[in-house]
Amino acid sequence: MMLQIKKITMDSISEDQFAQIVSIEELNQQQPYTPEMLQECICELDTFACLRGKEILGFITVNTDSQYLGGSLYVVNLNVRADCRRQGIGGKLMETAFRAFPECHRLSLDVEKENTGAIALYTKLGFQITDEPSRNGDTDWVMVKE
Repeated sequence: MMLQIKKITMDSISEDQFAQIVSIEELNQQQPYTPEMLQECICELDTFACLRGKEILGFITVNTDSQYLGGSLYVVNLNVRADCRRQGIGGKLMETAFRAFPECHRLSLDVEKENTGAIALYTKLGFQITDEPSRNGDTDWVMVKE
């Protein structure tokens, strides 16, 4: 079955699909967003999901109105199911989000300094670590792709 990346809202996904998003978040993050926080992100920000049929394999949430880092398109959350990693899904989600907002000239994100796998992925996608301070404090790097 073909993979599809599409913009989602709480109205466009089923309860089961939202539960899949919550599960992906809880399994991937040391400090996961709560279901309420995830719902708020999907309602208030732009979220794209990678689907195989009705199954969610990964998702990205971006903030297009951010004053953070000079108004760049800011990646709030990017998660891919563990069994679906290394298949290009994270990169496709980022590319889709970036192309959806052609007025944005740069993409930025915070990443935990200890998350070497994510740093390697973002570097492969063209991101560079900056000296800009992270809104999360000293535990994170800010990475930017122009």
